[in-house]
Amino acid sequence: MKKLKDIEIPPQEPFKNSVAGRDQVGRALTNFLDQTDTPLVMSIDAPWGQGKTTFLHMWREHLKQEGFTTIYYNAWNSDHGDNAMLSLIGELSSAFSGDNTQPDQKGDLSKSQKLLSQVKSAGADVLKHMLPLAAKLATNGVINLNGNAEELLSNGIESLVEQQINSYDDAKNSVTNFRTKLAKFAGSVSDDGKPLIIIIDELDRCRPSYAIEILEKAKHFFNVENVVFVLGVDKRQLGSSFKAVYGEGLNVDGYMRRFFDVDFLLPPPKSEDFIQLLLKRFGLDDLLKKMNLPNHSSYFKESLSALSDIHGLSMRDRVQCVSLLYFSLSTIDHSTMSTPHPMVLCYFIVLKIKNSELYNDFLDDKIEPKALLQHIVKRPGGTELLMTNGGLQLEVFLSIVKISSNRFESIKYHFKEEADKITGTDSESTAKRDVAVNKMKYMENDFVEDFCYSKQWMEVINQIELAARFNR
Repeated sequence: MKKLKDIEIPPQEPFKNSVAGRDQVGRALTNFLDQTDTPLVMSIDAPWGQGKTTFLHMWREHLKQEGFTTIYYNAWNSDHGDNAMLSLIGELSSAFSGDNTQPDQKGDLSKSQKLLSQVKSAGADVLKHMLPLAAKLATNGVINLNGNAEELLSNGIESLVEQQINSYDDAKNSVTNFRTKLAKFAGSVSDDGKPLIIIIDELDRCRPSYAIEILEKAKHFFNVENVVFVLGVDKRQLGSSFKAVYGEGLNVDGYMRRFFDVDFLLPPPKSEDFIQLLLKRFGLDDLLKKMNLPNHSSYFKESLSALSDIHGLSMRDRVQCVSLLYFSLSTIDHSTMSTPHPMVLCYFIVLKIKNSELYNDFLDDKIEPKALLQHIVKRPGGTELLMTNGGLQLEVFLSIVKISSNRFESIKYHFKEEADKITGTDSESTAKRDVAVNKMKYMENDFVEDFCYSKQWMEVINQIELAARFNR
């Protein structure tokens, strides 16, 4: 799949390049955080492909403008280790140490740095008390270690466990001390009472065990006064991770309630807005300009959006379709092939992604082209699509696919008969008659006849099949 371009996020206008409505969502969530009590753990829930990460980056810039101090932590980038506690402390340290001190930080910097040192020291104490038990669990008592680890375990695994039990009070106190120091530090980074916002993203992409550990450590160690955790997740995918660890019988909703105080379901973007965003991120606009077809961008957007809606494509499916569209167009040999009609190309791409069985049956001559039209009509919104300019053109193309040359004129005559049979004068009848007449007129174009006689439809299919090899 072609790598998506990063969306530009101007710090002064963070939502400038967002899909419609996301700016209102961001401002509403900011107002909520401004009024809520801490500690708080909130999820921003959205399926993969709906722009959750982009929204979080945009919202973070907006939060900075509103005086919040923020940390962004990509959990997946830290999934190579086994100690979530260490990763979280390290992320906190790197975000506020030296040159990384945030320019939007409002509190006393020198005081914050001192408190940060205390947090790190208290965190090291917590990690020290966690280590013996961790070593026991990691080795299961059978793996011989060397170097420092061997020295650490020299007195035997059982003595370490006994030491862990005997130092229980110290361990408990170290956690309390860490939480106290963290709350003081978080309160110092802002002089107007705004909480520290820690955004954790890509949690659902992590190993199930690591994702659970991140949640547990965030909730039990970092969930303190003056701190708000915002976790960008696909809760359905995260639930699958939980079940992978605890079994299919797990009450996922109940388990998640242990971690999240507030859930917010990110509204899905409008279809055309999302397709437009994908076209931009895949570089379709730039590609079409190079092909001297700058005006085709709107045609592809409208075609792909309409077809995606009537076929019920998920956001993930739409990303695949735009990727396939990009590769289909970018691999065209213009010396031998003209640019395919937007609606036709988009239709076969959507059909391949959404209903590969029907797509393959058509290629293998197991069904007639009219079966494709019948399939469209049966879909919600399908009839309305065929009443549009792009839809009637698609119907014409599907009507002449795979026909012999002597049938071309008969199909044209069929459209004429269709128009003549509609005699009503009401608006609906007039609209249907206009569509039938326009289909007949559309067949007068030379390129439509060429599409039939020169088998250009097969070139479109071949182009999609070639592009699909990139998509894999």
